[in-house]
Amino acid sequence: MAAKAPASAAARLLSPEVRDEIREMTPKRIFLLFSLFLLWSGFPYQTVQAGVLQRAAPYVENQVLVQFLPGTSPSKINEVTRAAGAKSFSAIEGLDIYVLRVPKGSVEESIRGLKKNPTVLFAEPNYYLSADDTIPSDAGFPNQYGLLNIRAPQGWDLSTGASWVTIAVIDSGVDYSHPDLAYKVLPGYDFVNGDSDPQDDNGHGSHVAGIAAAAANNGIGIAGVSWGAAVMPLKVLDSSGNGTYADAAAAIVWATDNGAQVINMSFGGSSYSFTLESAVMYAYTRGVVQVAASGNSGSASVLYPARFAPVIAVAATDSANKRAGFSNYGPEVDLAAPGVSIYSLYLGGGYGYRSGTSMSAPFVSGLAAILIGIPGNYDAGLVEAQMERTALDLGIPGRDVYYGAGLIQMDAAIRRAIPSTPTPTIATTTSHPQAPPILVPTWTASALPPSPTSTLLPTPWPMPPPSFSSPTFTLTSVPSMLTPSVNYAEDANASETPSPFPVSSSSMFWMPCLGICFILFGLILLAFAIRLTRLRRY
Repeated sequence: MAAKAPASAAARLLSPEVRDEIREMTPKRIFLLFSLFLLWSGFPYQTVQAGVLQRAAPYVENQVLVQFLPGTSPSKINEVTRAAGAKSFSAIEGLDIYVLRVPKGSVEESIRGLKKNPTVLFAEPNYYLSADDTIPSDAGFPNQYGLLNIRAPQGWDLSTGASWVTIAVIDSGVDYSHPDLAYKVLPGYDFVNGDSDPQDDNGHGSHVAGIAAAAANNGIGIAGVSWGAAVMPLKVLDSSGNGTYADAAAAIVWATDNGAQVINMSFGGSSYSFTLESAVMYAYTRGVVQVAASGNSGSASVLYPARFAPVIAVAATDSANKRAGFSNYGPEVDLAAPGVSIYSLYLGGGYGYRSGTSMSAPFVSGLAAILIGIPGNYDAGLVEAQMERTALDLGIPGRDVYYGAGLIQMDAAIRRAIPSTPTPTIATTTSHPQAPPILVPTWTASALPPSPTSTLLPTPWPMPPPSFSSPTFTLTSVPSMLTPSVNYAEDANASETPSPFPVSSSSMFWMPCLGICFILFGLILLAFAIRLTRLRRY
């Protein structure tokens, strides 16, 4: 006789012995088992997901990022770091975050130990990040189409950018001897080598800086989006185009503290980091516009720091205003800009083509710099809103995961940012016959930032509010203050109010759905158990 085949799991579950045990279960025991099921379902899921976040990208094998509770004494910090096996540590200024150097290969063990200490707020690896560029397949693409697609020439008719605005290019450094960056590069810092010489040894940063702010109308090379903006080079990527979250965070703080109004980050990493988010929030709360590349894997996963809500995440388009196949997408994407075969600066004074969302981000940074330079427009949320509300809608109607609000349009954004201003008109007062006619002045905006000491100048006679017509606005590079100061009514195109926080759709919308699924599955099991309790022996 052939051996009896082992019973299947379903057959064992429905065996008479099991049904007898279930029938004897009290409602209290059923509820307890159901509760345990929910805990078992949810907790391992969260643990696994946390593990994925911690292992999604490589990290420095001998470094840990840690933050202590406010008020923790230096002696306590030394005690905790020694207990974690740290050989030395340094601080990221402005964030109160420490970079611990631990024995190679002991990062996870050190993090587990640190998290057990009540004085530790968080501990995480120091993840790697990399430049977001793609080598073009067609290096001979003949036209510099990007500026035409964003309507830069029409925008330059209105403004070419103010010289007091600074774009911090956090990247591989810049070639500050390049003729198209002459007289435009400010002092910066090299976080890779720890010195004040952020010379580009990769070429990525120079290419990015040229797109955003290369010198223009000088008879050579190319034109940057913002002719007036200065460039602050901050080197966090090495000669291979790789860097760390810690250096990127330190550079964001450095740029903020040293007067940058716009920060361009053409790099990304796939892992979340509290350290990097803290740096982003540091800059955001101080009014800095932050722009970053969405990523180049063509996947539905926007990289960090672009994924953070305060950062403008930029996707890439081609010469036909279609989505670049390599461009990462997701609800975090805010805007799109050209990113395929973009012509810009090469090392050694040369020029060439590169592709990637790295090239898209500086188009947005350059436009943001122009908008920041318009008087009364110095607000990160306002600038982002102006670019999004004037973008060319691409893809499906309305905002979408591939283009965000759409392709930036320079002239429309600048027009929206320029305030309504009065023109000279003659107004007389009827209540004071002896009063001379009052000339209402026209504003002339300079290339200097608005003066915090500007005041409303009194008129010599009481008069009704002046009526304004045919608003005009003139941008000049003359270093003079805005005088006189008058009140005026904004037009419909300047009616935005700064948002307290740039709104970006959350990528975590599936978490409540997942919880509901667990509950429904548990209820099904509970109903099945109750049904079995009603079985009768025959």
